[in-house]
Amino acid sequence: MRNNDVTVDFTVAVPSGVKLAAGTVNGRIEGTALQSDVAARTVNGGIEVATSGVTTAHTVNGSVAVTVGRSDWQNDLEIETVNGGISLGVRGDLNAELTASTVNGGIETDFPLIVQGRFGPRRLTGRIGSGGRELVLKTVNGSIAIRKL
Repeated sequence: MRNNDVTVDFTVAVPSGVKLAAGTVNGRIEGTALQSDVAARTVNGGIEVATSGVTTAHTVNGSVAVTVGRSDWQNDLEIETVNGGISLGVRGDLNAELTASTVNGGIETDFPLIVQGRFGPRRLTGRIGSGGRELVLKTVNGSIAIRKL
């Protein structure tokens, strides 16, 4: 208010095994060395999370960089942004039904992929490993990368 530019940074310690749900409207979310599942949501800001669990991430304006330590999630795993790229790093094997799409960008994966149906440089549906769990990666303006760590 009254032309005051104020920045506030929160540092939160999360005990091992405690699920984290973090959200903001204007600001980024960063989580490192987490040992639980994470749900991150922001409107104007990027998301960067590294955890031994799994992460869902949604933003409108910002890139998303997620490193997960487990690939045995129960529900759909979704990582979405509108204006930014997506980078997903997975430790170990990955078995998932992949849906990846971008309008302005490319799609890359380090994992072998069995393509289902038609595919192009901006939309891809396929099976990684033995499939099973849903993995949804969507962006409009940015590239998508799935990395094996």
